[in-house]
Amino acid sequence: MDKSMDQYRAEFALQKIRLFSTRDARQQKEFRSYVSGLPAMIHMKGLGQAMAFCLSRNAAPYEFLYRVLSEWLCQNEHGRIYHDQGLDLMVALTQDTMSKYMSAQVEAQELLLFLKKFAVAYLDNNCNQQAGG
Repeated sequence: MDKSMDQYRAEFALQKIRLFSTRDARQQKEFRSYVSGLPAMIHMKGLGQAMAFCLSRNAAPYEFLYRVLSEWLCQNEHGRIYHDQGLDLMVALTQDTMSKYMSAQVEAQELLLFLKKFAVAYLDNNCNQQAGG
């Protein structure tokens, strides 16, 4: 039986959140905060501006989130909007058509729904355990 796109997104997002859950509590808290606000930023300013902001922050949680979205949109066989294997997301966003840009923006929002939910579920629990001792 074939999986739905939501299942592929969820599987990918869960894998990435579990990977990030090994980071320290401060980074996890920052990641949860940013992944929660990123969908609104994308909606207001666009995916390119949001990703430029992410890169400009020069902090591990932001860089990780940029890499996750870049991997999903440029390299993963299920989420890939930009078909050039290994293409960096910012390069793709600035060089391809508006149609692909808009498709990437929609797909990023879909993936972020799962990243946000899993960040709250998994990173919050880890932070509470670390803080409690």
